[in-house]
Amino acid sequence: MIQNHTAGAAIVVFHEIYGKNQHISRVCEQYHNLGYDVYCPDLLDGAEAFPYSRQQEAYEHFKANIGFDVFENYVQLLSKLRPKYRSIVLIGYSVGATIAWRCSASGLCDGMVGYYGSRIRDYPEVKPKCPTLLIFAENEPNFDPRNLARTLGHKKYTSIVTLGGNHGFCDPYTINYTPSSAAKAELLTDEFLDRIKAGS
Repeated sequence: MIQNHTAGAAIVVFHEIYGKNQHISRVCEQYHNLGYDVYCPDLLDGAEAFPYSRQQEAYEHFKANIGFDVFENYVQLLSKLRPKYRSIVLIGYSVGATIAWRCSASGLCDGMVGYYGSRIRDYPEVKPKCPTLLIFAENEPNFDPRNLARTLGHKKYTSIVTLGGNHGFCDPYTINYTPSSAAKAELLTDEFLDRIKAGS
């Protein structure tokens, strides 16, 4: 956890397959500076983050050792945090977005933002119990985000936005970084957080 502000609002950040790397540290610091208590569960259990050049190895490690059922552990975390905060928002990136998506049905959080959670397509049965914003890249090699948007768009509480770029477009440390789309996504997230805070 980043330093406690006792502000009554918390953000739980779920990282990508690479671990708690420079990008995720930057995200956590950003929300800490906005006055949130920030929690970032470490899916790698303290192991060094994978460099982007070892993407396939990182993905194989995730599949073999972590998997998406780990969300149950984070539902337990949310149950411990719930009495402490007026509002709790989940923010996830890639596999972290899918984990956050599954947690959104727990009823223990007040909002969820998922960035390019491509594996959300494997869990269309999830019914979020809080406002949910899903942000996808237009260009995904393994599925069509527009089709997924049509599948999920009818769900209560769920808003879906597709922005130009490739998977990972919000990460300034990757070759897929797309500044214009990253700026739009950040604005959408800030507006979303403001609405959650106003309603809490």
